[in-house]
Amino acid sequence: MAKPHPTEPAVETAPAPKDGNTSLAEALLEALARLQPPAPVGLSADQLQEVLAHNAQATRKALRPENERHPDVSAFNPEGERDHPRPKLARKAFFAGIELKEDELTRAEIELLNRFSHACHARNGQWKAEIRDGALLLSVPAATTDDRMDLPNGLSLILRELLGGEKAVDAESLAQRVAELEAKLAAA
Repeated sequence: MAKPHPTEPAVETAPAPKDGNTSLAEALLEALARLQPPAPVGLSADQLQEVLAHNAQATRKALRPENERHPDVSAFNPEGERDHPRPKLARKAFFAGIELKEDELTRAEIELLNRFSHACHARNGQWKAEIRDGALLLSVPAATTDDRMDLPNGLSLILRELLGGEKAVDAESLAQRVAELEAKLAAA
């Protein structure tokens, strides 16, 4: 009989059957039963439960912000969306062909946009506000850089002028109105 190579494990052979009735297969089964049972593969039930609990906790933390009561303060809503939510737009609004989003508008801009109920114009018809298919369409000259540079600084000034005419944003007429109101308050 050849000797096994030193790197090969030695194989224990089953004892020869004692009587003629025992088959070779039964002898192999008996030899396998005498071997030590294999170590369990994988996780035990307790380990699996611990892993699943940790996974569930990590998922909840990832889906929930760290600060649940964050005030959601932004440049568009300095008072915070949680305590002072901005109103919703009454209809879709487009300025120079671009849709205006509520989260990119201030409270004053949203309130002004919601005041439009009919078509109006300003600056000799160059600025227009129309309601078409339930959407507010605001158009101003904006084709060239010079056109865009001539626009007032801020959407609310454009909206006020469209709603109230040029006197609504004219500094002299505003100062005159303030003086009239102050006189009424002093007389009261």
